[in-house]
Amino acid sequence: TGTFHTGDCNGKLTGRIEKNMLSGDYTNVCTSGVDTTTGTFAVTMASDNQSFMGSMYKSGGYGPENGFPPSWWAKKTV
Repeated sequence: TGTFHTGDCNGKLTGRIEKNMLSGDYTNVCTSGVDTTTGTFAVTMASDNQSFMGSMYKSGGYGPENGFPPSWWAKKTV
């Protein structure tokens, strides 16, 4: 479980780690209810633990089942 903050929104991640993948559900509650979202996420670490690739998909929106590729990536810097 973890939390995040973006703009006027407070988010919560709930998931589990299996091997090099963290996946689960998220809730992002915003001051303006219109921007509040829920969905799923998945992050896969590279074998060298120096980078990851992942996705976050809104419920009822779009996702891998519709051909959308991973939307996040990051690499560790010095």
